[in-house]
Amino acid sequence: DLHYPLRRQRQMCIRDRDKEVSFLKRDHEENPALGWRAIRIGLDRPALLRYQLRALITAAADTTLRIMFPMITNVEEFKLAKAILEKELSRHQRNKRPMPKDIKVGTMLEVPSLVWQLDELLPLVDFVSIGSNDLMQFFYACDRENPKMSNRYDTLSPSSLGMLRFIVEKCSAGNVPLTLCGEIGGEKVGALALLAIGFRRLSIAPAAVCLLYTSPSPRDR
Repeated sequence: DLHYPLRRQRQMCIRDRDKEVSFLKRDHEENPALGWRAIRIGLDRPALLRYQLRALITAAADTTLRIMFPMITNVEEFKLAKAILEKELSRHQRNKRPMPKDIKVGTMLEVPSLVWQLDELLPLVDFVSIGSNDLMQFFYACDRENPKMSNRYDTLSPSSLGMLRFIVEKCSAGNVPLTLCGEIGGEKVGALALLAIGFRRLSIAPAAVCLLYTSPSPRDR
């Protein structure tokens, strides 16, 4: 029952499903990280995406609902996904059902090609969340699930930080809230580097929060 937990929150951010589910048959793929997943499934199976969005809109009555579409590769994909959401919102209103107080629509930024489309993308979104784990593996063409390759790239290299700094500057100029999620934000040095280049919102595992808060500040060293 989605209604009870969502209505107790002032706002809730939902990421469109990016994991395998038993009821959706998928062919074997040699490299599933680059395959048919996330918003690619939703756009190919719009009825499935509409049912998901319908449930979220219903559950978020009288709250602020934040919806984030994952694995967006180009601006057109975001426009198509947002158009499906708007259809469901119109349907909800026509049926005179309780609506969310407010709806914010954002995107995951985890595909490098989207970085170079920010000028066109940012006027369309309410927020951006960088999925740093996928962004880095795609940036370096390096499978992070492969133990022989997982440590081959440096997320704090000048090229990585330069790309992230570019995103920060674009979002700041466009006044679009930016968050970064992923392992880099849960590491002491990584978190400090992200703060240094302008990040102010990090989404990290609960265990990493304690680790970062117990790190001595430069003043204490």
